[in-house]
Amino acid sequence: MDTIDQLEILQFYTKIDCVWEEGSAWYNHSRLCIRTFVHEFIDEQKEARILNVGSGGSDYGLTTEMCHIDIAENKIKDKKDYIVASAENIPLEDLCADTIICVGSVINYCDPVRVIYEFQRLLKPHGSLLLEFESSYAFEYADAPNYGEAKILIECEYAGQPHRNYVFNECYIQGILASNGFSINKKHYFHTLSSLALHCGIPMDEAGQLGSLDKYTSETPKLRRHSGNIFMACKKGG
Repeated sequence: MDTIDQLEILQFYTKIDCVWEEGSAWYNHSRLCIRTFVHEFIDEQKEARILNVGSGGSDYGLTTEMCHIDIAENKIKDKKDYIVASAENIPLEDLCADTIICVGSVINYCDPVRVIYEFQRLLKPHGSLLLEFESSYAFEYADAPNYGEAKILIECEYAGQPHRNYVFNECYIQGILASNGFSINKKHYFHTLSSLALHCGIPMDEAGQLGSLDKYTSETPKLRRHSGNIFMACKKGG
C-alpha cells in the first residue's frame, strides 16, 4: 500500500497560510462542529495537562493552558508551550497527560496504530482522548472500488493544491482504540448529507451548506454511518 511521506505533509502545512480554508462553508462547518464537540467534553475548571496534537495553532476557543504539538513549527511557535513533533512520536514521558485532543483529521495523515498507541502511553489512567477522523465509508467515496475498507489512501484537492491523505473505517479505528484499552463514551457524526452532495457532483462549498442538517441525520443510524467525519470521546482504562 502507498504511504504518505511525513516530509510531504510538513512542507504542505508549513507553506499554507491557514489550516482551515477561509470563507468555505464546508470548512466553516467542520470547524464549528469540532469546537462544539471539544467544549462539550472539556471541563476547563477541572482540566490539568492537555496535549493538543496536530493543533495547527488552534485552541478551539479553550482558555485552559495546553501544550501545542505539530510538525509545522511556524503554526505553533507563538504558543507558550509547544513541541514540534509527529503524532506518531511525541517526545514526552509516559503518563504525563490528563487529556489529549487530536482533531481536524490529524490522524488521517498518520498510521493510526502508532498514533493511538502513543496516546495510551502518554495518558494517565482514566485520561480522556478526543479524536476526530475522516471516514472511508462516507457517501463521497461510494463509487470507489475499495469503498469502506479499513484504510484507504485518497487523492483530492486542498487549498488549491493536489493533496493526499488516508480515510479510515469506523470499526477499524474502534478496534485499535479497544486494543489499547480505550472505551468510547460518545460519538458525533458530521458532514453526512454534505458528503452525499459531493458524491452527486455538487461543488464542495455548496455541499458544505448542508452541514446544518447534521443535527437531524446524526439521529438516523443508516445515514450517519455514511458521514464524512466522526468524532469520538474516549476514556483510557485504569
